[in-house]
Amino acid sequence: MKGLDKMKITLIGIILFSTILCSKEPVSLKKIFQDTFSKATKVSQKEILLTSNEKKTLEKQAKAKIDSNKIHFYVVKKSNAIVGYGVMLVQRIRTKKAAILYLIDKNEQIQNIEILVFHEPNEYKPYSTWKETFIGKSSKDDLRAGYDIPTISGSTLSARAITNASRIALAIVSREKN
Repeated sequence: MKGLDKMKITLIGIILFSTILCSKEPVSLKKIFQDTFSKATKVSQKEILLTSNEKKTLEKQAKAKIDSNKIHFYVVKKSNAIVGYGVMLVQRIRTKKAAILYLIDKNEQIQNIEILVFHEPNEYKPYSTWKETFIGKSSKDDLRAGYDIPTISGSTLSARAITNASRIALAIVSREKN
């Protein structure tokens, strides 16, 4: 191998190693569920593939567009009793998509929102205190950015997309619970 080729391979190795070292830790769904509902919980997951009619019905109920037919739905139990649900939605924020996990209790009230993947620039990502405005909200609340939920200066599209998706998550829980 020539000296220049060895240098290229070494440089590529250094770049890959530093990328691994600098990357964030993966998000632990188990920890998110436990932090929200309790340490002694069991979470089961199912994948929901919406038909076009089911998607239209949910969109009408939520008054929001669903970006994906595939939804990850979680049932959270403690001592075999349902204590809550999780709905992971992939929604378009501006030009890119985000994966958002909505944690909803058995009374269909939002307990937590976790943004798992956010491909837009970080300055458009809502901060944690803004997400706390959703706690205790249900489908009976207005849940519209700029009305029941405040908008975020410079992140209006993010606030609107996450708020709209909260109505979708609540509609899915209502459907799956019955």
